[in-house]
Amino acid sequence: MKEAFFHFLGAVLCLFATGQKSGSPQRFIRFYEDNDGINALLKGQDWGYTNGSRVDFFATPQKKKKIHQKITLFSPKHTTNSWSIMQVMITPQKTRPFIPDKNDYPYSGALMAIHTKHKADPHRKRILQSEYVAGLIGPPSFAKQTQIFLHRLIGNPRPNGWDYQLPTDILLNYSLTYEKQVAGKNKLLLVAGATGFAGTLSDGISAYTIFRFQKNLSYFSGLANQYFSVNEKKPGVAFSAKSSVNAVLYNALLEGGLFNRHSPLHDSQAKSGSDLQRKKIQAQFDIMLHISLRRFSLSFTQKINSPDYTNYSSHNVGNISFCMGW
Repeated sequence: MKEAFFHFLGAVLCLFATGQKSGSPQRFIRFYEDNDGINALLKGQDWGYTNGSRVDFFATPQKKKKIHQKITLFSPKHTTNSWSIMQVMITPQKTRPFIPDKNDYPYSGALMAIHTKHKADPHRKRILQSEYVAGLIGPPSFAKQTQIFLHRLIGNPRPNGWDYQLPTDILLNYSLTYEKQVAGKNKLLLVAGATGFAGTLSDGISAYTIFRFQKNLSYFSGLANQYFSVNEKKPGVAFSAKSSVNAVLYNALLEGGLFNRHSPLHDSQAKSGSDLQRKKIQAQFDIMLHISLRRFSLSFTQKINSPDYTNYSSHNVGNISFCMGW
């Protein structure tokens, strides 16, 4: 049985390696995992934003140019649509107590469906991206079951306070991102960007810069060319450093939802409430290494986040992403 599985896996890999069309893939899938246990700098820190698991399907629409697309140069050729499912969890620093400390992060989980439209303009070196989020916070996210299972799987102590997680509420959000190359050429780029986001998940704005080295990849020629080599016969490599400042006025995963009257946002005596003072201005620094070969790509990112609350230190989260195109 084991040999049959490996023969089947080898046949599938050969099919993808030899049976592809030339050029960047029109469709691809990404498996994305954030975890504070994926940490190149320090040992795992199981508090704050502790895990984010995501699966994305990307596709390039096959449409003719419209008049407005000719004017803006955001053509269908460089447009990518994606549909995603993501689960997020936040936990306190102390996970042993059955009743969480009110001076600690809350237990919080969310399950979301995401639709994104990414438009690139290779002539003016710019990107416009819109994103819609719909989901639920609270027990329907299954974050409790996921973390307990993972801790059992790796032999870590069971997190005991999930009965006090933030209550069920509806998440609806919209974000718009604009990026523009401000310096560099070909292999070395300096990109400036800003994102505005609003809704029942979070409200705020983020400004950032990206310094990027790339070889056989193209940042402004469509999303597929960011992930996959523009020349299938040669590997693609990218290294980037991103620094950002975020002003987050409201965050449902830390403060509770807007609709549920038992949310800590409305009920100061809620059992899932916190006595901590949240910081609304935060900073983040990401370092990313990306490698692509044929229709496969793999990236590793280390994220250093300033704390969400006073009296906490910075928090490190790692990410591993794997893409397969066809």
